[in-house]
Amino acid sequence: MAATALLAALRERQLEEMVAIEAMYEATVIGTDEASADDQVSAGELGCTLRLPYRDEHAVLQVDLPADYPTVAPRLALSCPALSSTRLAAMKAELTALAAARACGDDGEVCVCELAAELEARLRSVEEEEKEAAEQYDGRSAQTREDVQRENAVVRIDHMNSAKPYVRSLEVWAAQYGLAGRLFYRASGQPGKREYTDILLLLAGEVDCVSSLLQRLRTEYVDVDSRGARCRERQATVLCRRAQQGSAAFSGWATTAYRTDDQLDALLDKLKLLHVGVGSSRFTSANKSL
Repeated sequence: MAATALLAALRERQLEEMVAIEAMYEATVIGTDEASADDQVSAGELGCTLRLPYRDEHAVLQVDLPADYPTVAPRLALSCPALSSTRLAAMKAELTALAAARACGDDGEVCVCELAAELEARLRSVEEEEKEAAEQYDGRSAQTREDVQRENAVVRIDHMNSAKPYVRSLEVWAAQYGLAGRLFYRASGQPGKREYTDILLLLAGEVDCVSSLLQRLRTEYVDVDSRGARCRERQATVLCRRAQQGSAAFSGWATTAYRTDDQLDALLDKLKLLHVGVGSSRFTSANKSL
């Protein structure tokens, strides 16, 4: 009886939240018609589909509420044709982490409204970032493209636990900002744990675009930690940023594995980016944390 009473109380909280969601957002709620005041526990699970505008499309968040929500987290699915798969996966990971944080056993908090607000804010932020990047790249009023200062940047990243999606994010960002990129790394041979180590990310392009990519590297979820949870980059160092004069203006994107410092030196020398010493002393005078 105690368990039945608890589920009835949880169901009541779920119904109240679904009413609020319908009032606040473009949402379709599933399951409320199956419930009655006298038999709420036996009704099917509740859920809702939220549609939030983004560009000329919609981001669609599907939320399914387990019977014991909010003592456990809701199940989420997110889709949006106007977002890249990398960006979409990062947003879903952020929402999933937020939902898990709110589900704290008997003290769990309802969180669907908070998830909707977080997604809405994240979409606005992405739209503003992309608009700003487009303006920087295409719409300068006081400068022609030939006048824009271009630079090379070298960034050291300590390790990548989940290398493939991390590298893909960097490649997508570089393309969005019109940057060329090279990624040099040691392969550890340990899937899922420090897959790449001693990584150098080389960027070539407009100064403002390099700054925008480095900002995203610092603030967005790009890797997973030792527990498998999504995380931001906290162990990256900008080794140098310098004007392209005298440096090779490489193009496109490529990744290359290396084994020894000598091999890395040869890769950097080919791009005219071997400077401030060699081996472990390289760039020491230019080190700057992200």
